[in-house]
Amino acid sequence: MRDIKVAFVARWSKLRTGGSNGHEHDGAEPVGQMDRKHAAVEPNVMALFKFVAKVSRQPADIVREDFDTVREAGWSNEEITEGVLVASLYACANRFSAAIGLVADF
Repeated sequence: MRDIKVAFVARWSKLRTGGSNGHEHDGAEPVGQMDRKHAAVEPNVMALFKFVAKVSRQPADIVREDFDTVREAGWSNEEITEGVLVASLYACANRFSAAIGLVADF
């Protein structure tokens, strides 16, 4: 399960930074922006990205069919739970940071 978490975070980080190592950026769009909908990832990874985006943006709208879609893409209950946890923790950290006025220094 750890390998899946590392791969998930690495892919997410690459999309967020625009680079492969978290430091490269071609300047085409601001660092921190990402185009998840057009990312060059495997279909099963895209299914998970769509699901965790909904977890982050519309958690009250999650229905059984959302879980079924991710399961049909090949993700286990444990992996789905881990995706929910990662998305939730980032949402919590981002809300906390915004509420107290933290500014990124990178």
